[in-house]
Amino acid sequence: MNIQDTNSEVLLYFLGAKGMAKGMARPRATSLPQPDFSRLDCCTKTTPTMSDEQYKEAIIELAKKDVASGKCSTSGNNNFEFMSLEKSFVSVVSPDRRSIIAAASRKSVEKGEVTFAEFRDNTGNIIASYCPTNGWTMSGTPAENARTDKFAAIYTAAWRAAYNDLGNKARASNAEKPETIGNSIDTSA
Repeated sequence: MNIQDTNSEVLLYFLGAKGMAKGMARPRATSLPQPDFSRLDCCTKTTPTMSDEQYKEAIIELAKKDVASGKCSTSGNNNFEFMSLEKSFVSVVSPDRRSIIAAASRKSVEKGEVTFAEFRDNTGNIIASYCPTNGWTMSGTPAENARTDKFAAIYTAAWRAAYNDLGNKARASNAEKPETIGNSIDTSA
């Protein structure tokens, strides 16, 4: 069973419903549980908190800070500051997942128990899916993926520049020190 709203923003698939055997009363379904949009991996449309230039400066400063502390956030060490800044940067191009999912949830009442739901934006991009067993999965749109790539490119370039600068300073510092000579043995006797 499919439900599609009049604006074609949401396409919700009901791939199955429990308790729908012949002669059984249709179970009253509650609306779908809402995703936790406070999670760092769960974007929905937000207004920008700064200009693109300010975002770029913040990303560069974060990369410099990470180099100074000896880490690289793109390597998977769950850096809250990195993930929070990335979410803020990406969410300005995100679809309004909160509204799309809420609208679909209201339409799902009385249709049976949802065993799988897929949500699409008005251009047909899959933006989220829900399964009671696995919960919510968010899918990036092409615009979100491009913005994530842009964030990563800015961060990586700034991180490499700061890392190389740190290495050059260390080499310069070592060059200023006289070379230490260890114990030597005179074999010319």
